[in-house]
Amino acid sequence: AERTIGHVVSALRGFFRSITLGAHLEQSLQDLLRLLTLWFRYGGDARVDAALSDGFALVHVDTWLLVIPQIIARINAPQPRVRKAVQNLLLTVGRLHPQALIYPLAVASHESRPRREAERSTAASPRPDGRQAAAATSLPLFSMGRISHAEATLTMMRAHCDTLVEQALLVSNELIRVAILWPEQWHESLEQAYRRYFEQPHAGEPRGIESTLAVLAPLYARLEAGASTAHEADFVAAYAADLRSALAHCHEFRLSGDEAQLQAAWTRFYEVLRQLGRQLQQARTLQLRDVSPRLLKATNLEIAVPGTYRANAPVVAIRSFAPAIRVMSSKQRPRK
Repeated sequence: AERTIGHVVSALRGFFRSITLGAHLEQSLQDLLRLLTLWFRYGGDARVDAALSDGFALVHVDTWLLVIPQIIARINAPQPRVRKAVQNLLLTVGRLHPQALIYPLAVASHESRPRREAERSTAASPRPDGRQAAAATSLPLFSMGRISHAEATLTMMRAHCDTLVEQALLVSNELIRVAILWPEQWHESLEQAYRRYFEQPHAGEPRGIESTLAVLAPLYARLEAGASTAHEADFVAAYAADLRSALAHCHEFRLSGDEAQLQAAWTRFYEVLRQLGRQLQQARTLQLRDVSPRLLKATNLEIAVPGTYRANAPVVAIRSFAPAIRVMSSKQRPRK
């Protein structure tokens, strides 16, 4: 191990030297990718971490714009030294090029939320032994979970670009909301729960009930948090009663083991699934006022159009959003 670390340190110094001497940024990409490989594999070692710190001071900040996605992908790295170095480098880049980081960090912070919602929902659901009691028709309130490192980095960036952070969170969160609406989320998750219940073996759990509820827990949490748009309010009015009733039957089955309760739950679930399938086939156009009124009101923003930012070039900022969105007729139902 000692010999390996020595070779890694020497290789890092060589890569940093090659990158700093490169005439064009694009020509340094191969060395950057190799450097990242060594960093993420051996960065937990103190000597490697010291060599990286020395090298970061030598490389021009613009160079790292070529590998921002790869760096952000490691923002929650398990090794504390790697995680800290990633965050420090992102903050350094963010001071000069906040537009390059703001969208990827906003998306990364959004992606961490469903996992935390699922963990909190699963932990708070009542167990068959009754140790965690809860109302059968709703999910309980949850304490705040750990903040992701992407969110922490965005918070620190607010010191010098608070408006950009606010606009990036607005745009990214609302675009994600529009990209997969509540009917689509529930349809996909109910299909997944259906497969787990009817098609997969359920070792150690009666009738796959825990797997079923684990799939649906984040969606129930959002349902109980309430609708934020007219489209979500329509969903609540049409389906919330059946979904809450099905959840109550599931909880009764977990407590009593009565198969009739589980059959009643899946009668409700399947009816919602069938109605959602018909609804999704008919949807061809979405009105922004119904699915994201906040985007409709967002005009003359400072933040760049996603994917257009280039260092040392004028920023192509967002002026406004189209009032209608076309849903393309393919399996993934992309928006245009």
